[in-house]
Amino acid sequence: GVHTVACHSYRRAVALYRGDLHSGADESAVLERERLRAAYLVMLGRLADGARRDGDYTSAIEYSSLVLTFDAGREDAHRVLMACYAQLGQRVQGMRQYQLCERILRDAFDAVPEPATRALYDHLWLHPGTALASELVVV
Repeated sequence: GVHTVACHSYRRAVALYRGDLHSGADESAVLERERLRAAYLVMLGRLADGARRDGDYTSAIEYSSLVLTFDAGREDAHRVLMACYAQLGQRVQGMRQYQLCERILRDAFDAVPEPATRALYDHLWLHPGTALASELVVV
């Protein structure tokens, strides 16, 4: 279907990305570097979410971890990791992911996690071993 074709295109596109465009002080090069990085992260995020929805939690973890290597403050990626760890029976790892997210947001932005991220953590903490409701994984 359309989802499969889109994921195939995203995989081909992310394979072409070799990291940030190197540039000096040229403002247009800096803007282009950020545009390319943002597009790469969007595609990785869509691949992670698609893999999670398909039950391919290992791939979803890989894609989300890649997102976080480029942008550690991306809560959507932290949530996908938390959900995937929970689905794999790794509840404690999911809670550790929340704590990492919380620390990164505090240190880098003096911010706290979004309500959706906190709700997912609360579920892991209060309801171990129970299935995640779809509304808990907001990406």
